Amino acid sequence: MGDRQSLLILTWPSPLSLNSGERVRVHAIAEELSATFDVTVLTYDNARHNRDVMYNVRVSKFPVPYRSSRVKLVLSTVFCISYHSTVLAMRRSRRAELSRVIEELGPASIIVSQLPPWGLLPKDCKCRIVWDSHNAEFLRLDRRADGSSGRIGWFRSKIFSRQAQASRRLERRIAQACDQIWAVSESDAEYFHSLCKCDVRVVPNGYYAHALGVSRLRPDVTHLNLLFVGSLSYSANLEGLIELVDKWMTPGIPAMLTVVGSGNAERAAEVCAGNPAVVFKGQVESVSPHYVECDALVVPLRSGGGTRLKAMEAVGHGLPIISTGLGVEGTGLIEGEGFLRAENPREFAAAVERFMVGANRERVAGIALRTCRSMTWRTIGREAATHLRSRP
Repeated sequence: MGDRQSLLILTWPSPLSLNSGERVRVHAIAEELSATFDVTVLTYDNARHNRDVMYNVRVSKFPVPYRSSRVKLVLSTVFCISYHSTVLAMRRSRRAELSRVIEELGPASIIVSQLPPWGLLPKDCKCRIVWDSHNAEFLRLDRRADGSSGRIGWFRSKIFSRQAQASRRLERRIAQACDQIWAVSESDAEYFHSLCKCDVRVVPNGYYAHALGVSRLRPDVTHLNLLFVGSLSYSANLEGLIELVDKWMTPGIPAMLTVVGSGNAERAAEVCAGNPAVVFKGQVESVSPHYVECDALVVPLRSGGGTRLKAMEAVGHGLPIISTGLGVEGTGLIEGEGFLRAENPREFAAAVERFMVGANRERVAGIALRTCRSMTWRTIGREAATHLRSRP
């Protein structure tokens, strides 16, 4: 135990409330790294929790949490600055407090989770800095710019395009300043390599091994129980849900859809209320029971970046997937084998019909599980520990 190095993870979202992909990633990686390092997670999430210990990982709340404001959000949009970049304007008192924590812990490395915490790092920090990017913000915004159409869409496209360029400038600055970057997919890694000469490692999203194959696939059915999972405060998920409910889940589709996700509950419930084949559950204590009860996961994403955590969790539970190509990006799943692709209502209807046969669902779920068997959080955590100990 004496030779264990200290590791500090600086994160915006608290890993104690697992209601979004970013929180699950921080939680899982911290948990797995604790087998090798003495891990402290420092969060400045405003959410209240009844515990401050996550297994053998110490979790601390930052004394002066960052509070975003509507004014900052409006200004960042009007002046076409990425919202995340406004976090760089942190008060000196917060940086001074973090300097005290770093001096007290003496970490060998600091993992900065996503973009926002960079505004807190002391300028004279001597520790090795690793940036866990989660997603390439430029790629996410650039795709949203390309996906906008129509008169209002043209204006949105211009806003997203300007925000994307601002994010690219910010990500280049961060890439140049850190010692190592963790990308969640090969495409994200390629992007970070294009910014500057930097040490980029792929640390993908994964799933918990204890969930392997727990879904009880039903035999042939006359209708499917479909599942949508995602944080509805994330615009890409909400837009995907709206398209799914309004355009894909038409009266002739022999399926029921269950919608699970936190955030934006009022708007999401309103979207689902107009379709009798859709049941809105909102935020739930655990998604696992829904993975077990349903016949297939639907991932109708049109924008976003990185590896889809919801797709990995479905694979881990043995649940087959109907998705857009973007929805399973970074998973290694092959169209027609590891998942059924649906980019429009016609392809969605064909996928539903195919999955009504139990053998088809079992075959697709089995291929997906074999493809992603090495992407458990335990395996990913061990690889992350190896990256932390390595030098370029």
